[in-house]
Amino acid sequence: EAMLNAVEAGVSAYVVDGLKRERVKPILDLAIARFKAFEKLRGERDDAIQALADRKVIERAKGILTQQQNISEPESFEMMRNAAMQQKKTLVEVAGAIIAVAHITGSQT
Repeated sequence: EAMLNAVEAGVSAYVVDGLKRERVKPILDLAIARFKAFEKLRGERDDAIQALADRKVIERAKGILTQQQNISEPESFEMMRNAAMQQKKTLVEVAGAIIAVAHITGSQT
């Protein structure tokens, strides 16, 4: 149980056969390297999740513009991209604003 609690806390090495002075630095180096690798993977996972969420917002806004303006999806995307550049905002910020306005006006898809 103690080992499982340690792993859940982020421990990446669990020494069970005593601790000799000459083994401490390599064990710590390995634990630090594994922790950094795990944190990098966690960061990449979080970035991927955020990118998917952003893409969903952009697709929804494109659908709203396509329906309301009676234009194609590429035209909707271009319209949002131009608005983002003109307003110095990200594409997902513009898409979020489109969705919010559609929600307020009751014209969302």
